[in-house]
Amino acid sequence: MPPAASSRDFSIRRARFTDLSAAARTTTLAFWDDVLFGRLIHPHRVAYPFDNDKYWYRRFVVDWWDPSHVFLITTASESDSSKENHPSRGEVVTGIAHWSRIAPTRQINYNAGWELRWWDPSKFVFFIFMFSVLESGSVVLPYTSDGAAPLH
Repeated sequence: MPPAASSRDFSIRRARFTDLSAAARTTTLAFWDDVLFGRLIHPHRVAYPFDNDKYWYRRFVVDWWDPSHVFLITTASESDSSKENHPSRGEVVTGIAHWSRIAPTRQINYNAGWELRWWDPSKFVFFIFMFSVLESGSVVLPYTSDGAAPLH
């Protein structure tokens, strides 16, 4: 049976750091009317809509540096979807999956292969990033000065 005329091609891949802003926007839209993340945590979301984006973005950035967290996103080509949430490269982020391995201790995660060795250079990337942020005196977020998400 041929695909329906309204079907779209989606792809799934591991998220890049540059995808986190669009993933935060997608998550905001997904949980806009949710009881917990909408009404309770963000009761003023209508007056300050981009506060939700910042909330999710900050959570994603913190978890991004932990090797026990995996981010997957679904994307569609820009011509197939609205141009609201998209990174560069002509993609629109249409969904996100955030998975993490939660164990009682870090040692259990390490034994299962989910923690980095003490000498792994990727452990130091976070410290270099944080040092550069502290040296510049400001936190770099993918938002404009008025708090709006940038248009890619």
